[in-house]
Amino acid sequence: QIASSMLIDHFGLLWSEQKPLSAFNVCGSLLAVIGVIVFQLPHMMSSGNGGTLNASLFVYVALSIFAGACFTTLSALNSRLKQLLQGTPYQATFILFSTTAILSLAINL
Repeated sequence: QIASSMLIDHFGLLWSEQKPLSAFNVCGSLLAVIGVIVFQLPHMMSSGNGGTLNASLFVYVALSIFAGACFTTLSALNSRLKQLLQGTPYQATFILFSTTAILSLAINL
């Protein structure tokens, strides 16, 4: 989420306001990622495999990174939709949720 948010802000993607990266933002983001890795590394190590990394956890990590990027993108789209509608965040969220639900049903049928 942090990386995708920084990319969206830096390049002004999805009609968001362009905000340049600063050393403070990059250092803070790196510190957050390093903290997560340090605290999750013992759980990622599999004691049954002689201390090697458990490969299935990397799949879950990759999926969670993808989901985080999707949530950040969704937030940017909600913000833009709110601006276009000149309404409340609830209206924008409802429209985006309804559209996604209908598309998901159509794809799965």
